Amino acid sequence: MKKTILIFLLLLCIMIPKNVFAFNDTSRSSIVMDIDSGRILYQKNANEKRLVASITKIMTI
Repeated sequence: MKKTILIFLLLLCIMIPKNVFAFNDTSRSSIVMDIDSGRILYQKNANEKRLVASITKIMTI
């Protein structure tokens, strides 16, 4: 019985399509960086000076 439920749940997870959304950058500035190589993958106004707002939210993630 447990195997049947497990197989059903696995098939359900595989069959449910995942929504894919386009990247929508509405921020004033942003940067995406590869942590291993240090290479910048995406930047938008990366050199613009900004005030620190919610750094505690970033540090707790």
